[in-house]
This record gives sequence, C-alpha cells and structure tokens, in this order.
Amino acid sequence: MKPPYGLETIKKRLIEIQRELVDVKSCLPYRNNGIEFFTESQYLYKRDGRSYILFGCTIVQFYGLCQQTGEVFVIEEDDILYCNKTIKAFMQCQRLFIEKVMDLIDTRDEIEYENFIKKFMEIDATITEESNWGVCVYELSEQFYPLTDERIKLFETLEAPGDI
Repeated sequence: MKPPYGLETIKKRLIEIQRELVDVKSCLPYRNNGIEFFTESQYLYKRDGRSYILFGCTIVQFYGLCQQTGEVFVIEEDDILYCNKTIKAFMQCQRLFIEKVMDLIDTRDEIEYENFIKKFMEIDATITEESNWGVCVYELSEQFYPLTDERIKLFETLEAPGDI
C-alpha cells in the first residue's frame, strides 16, 4: 500500500492487521485522487480514545471505521472528518460519487451542488455540508475535484512516501 502523503504522525502509529476486517470489494478505486482500498492488510489506528480500522485512502487521507461507533471518518494529520453513519452507507455514497466523477470525465458536464448532495442525504441522513461528502460534492460542483491525472502527477513528483 502507498500511504497518503504528509501523514507522518499517523503512519508511525499504524498497526498492521494481516486480514481484511472491512469488506471493501464494492468500493471503487480512482487513480486521479489516489483512492484505493486495502484488501489484503488493513491497519489499526488509535486516536483520542477511539480505535479506527483504516481500510482505504486518498492521496492525502485515510478512510477509517470507528470500532466504538461503527461510523466512517476521513482521517487527516490534524483533523477527523465525518463521512457516514455506517460502512454500508459509506460504500453506497462512495460508489455514487465515483460513478458521477467517471460520468463527468466522459461528458464534461457540470453538477448542481444542491441536487447532488440530496442523493447522498437520501442514503445517509446524517450527512451535512461540512461532512466529507458535502466537501467532495462541493469540490466537484465547483470543478475543484480532480478529473484528470494532473494532481496525482504533482504528488508523484514529490518525495515518494514509500510503502508501509
């Protein structure tokens, strides 16, 4: 696994789990933002009295399932951002989002934030504009989300983080 860039404190505290605790087979990888899911080994990460199973990442974040609550979060060096109430809702939202991204790559259409975020809220009523999906949909609607490989190429020119 190539870990996210810039998360040195987190990388040092990971405990490898030699099996897949979170079934991520229905999640979609996306190279242009470094999204991948861990199917052979996952990682245990403890922070602020909670334990997270890290089951995937983007180029700059980890996806983690909180063992205490069953909720899914995006974990960064200085922040933990709420994603979904359940892993099932995360997988549905993740597929919805990546399928829309792939559609936009082909069509170059634009999306309207309010209409698209409602689809996520129908899957998981706990999603807000400040949660992970609210931020992702905003970035996509404002054309900030990477639809090309330019961002990933930029990170690849930086010092390689190495495998965990």
